[in-house]
Amino acid sequence: MRILVITPYYYPALIYGGPSFSVYYLVQGLAEAGAQVKVLTTNANGNRKLDIPLRERVLVGGVPTEYHPLSPFFTKRYFYSHSLKKSIVSQIHNFDLVHIQGTFVYPTLIAAKESWLAGKPFIITPRGAWDPWSLRQKRLKKKLYFEVFERRWINRAVAIHYTTEAEKRLANRLGLKVPGFVVPNPVFLEPLESEDAPLKFRKYWGIPENAPVILFLGRIHPKKGVGLLFSAFADLRRSLPEAWLIIAGPDGEGFTNHYKKLAASLGVSDHIVWTGLVSGSEKTACYYAADIFVLPSHQENFGMAVAEAMLCELPVLISPGVNLANFVLKYGAGEVIPLNNRLWTIKIIEWLKNDERRKSAGKYGNKAAKKAFSIDSVARQMVNIYLKILKGEKLDDNFRH
Repeated sequence: MRILVITPYYYPALIYGGPSFSVYYLVQGLAEAGAQVKVLTTNANGNRKLDIPLRERVLVGGVPTEYHPLSPFFTKRYFYSHSLKKSIVSQIHNFDLVHIQGTFVYPTLIAAKESWLAGKPFIITPRGAWDPWSLRQKRLKKKLYFEVFERRWINRAVAIHYTTEAEKRLANRLGLKVPGFVVPNPVFLEPLESEDAPLKFRKYWGIPENAPVILFLGRIHPKKGVGLLFSAFADLRRSLPEAWLIIAGPDGEGFTNHYKKLAASLGVSDHIVWTGLVSGSEKTACYYAADIFVLPSHQENFGMAVAEAMLCELPVLISPGVNLANFVLKYGAGEVIPLNNRLWTIKIIEWLKNDERRKSAGKYGNKAAKKAFSIDSVARQMVNIYLKILKGEKLDDNFRH
């Protein structure tokens, strides 16, 4: 089974957060499951470009990958690459199925068109782009682009891959004529370098050993509810002056300075640690160094950091806009809290003051996440779907892998 994965950006373009990891882990899992996989992508990495060989085959995690240069004449968020188009056209006939990542971007448009012209079945993973919150951002521009350019090609896909039931349900309003299926993102974390790595992490950042610690890990962006979190943190420190907040993640479009000024105006700068992007075993230590994980996001297609926190036995406090909310509630891995400053203040204090509740939620979340999000489990589900498609079996919205 030969699978071509086409994505606008790819590992190690970590500036884009969760999708960079989830697509990479999926590709790794597919290869380990016996599929012949190749990735075609661009050298995009936010305001910078990846320092990586272009227009040639390189091995990324053992999987053949080609990175192509972005055009300087288009907005970088459109991921236009004429070189990528040429590569797709020349190689698409060598594959049995094409799996396309993302929407509202050039690689998806050209990949869907060329797949159809070559008679190759293709799947599209929207990665949360069709969530109502996302669609409201630059609403008219997206609506025009979708109706004029994308809809007709998306309707020619054999299936749409959603990563949560919530994402699938929210996409129904688009009225697409394509069946959808749900397979979660695979999640993986490097092991701790040593048992005392979390304590070393705290010491490095100047956090007292016994201080209650709240962790936010993700892009620094208004979508993530960072402003609400800072307001809640300022309020809760009246009851818990010893509390600390870790902000771990890359700068999302230059918002870090804005939030640092907000923290200063709220008088909490001295108890907030800004680690920047963390990865590998350092990221794992960051999770284990905390007492609770928080994500008051307006919208999360999946929430890779939520799943990672659960793997680290960390209770998760998230908003209803995080599409793993039902999963968290079902398995008792934390709490889902509406986007209200006062409510978040109260709930964070409650969780920080209840050791047994944190311990129980952490264990429940860990057990559920290991079963649901392992690379092996997710890859096997996806391979089974690929096989059904290649055998000519039609999928419908009631399909279950």
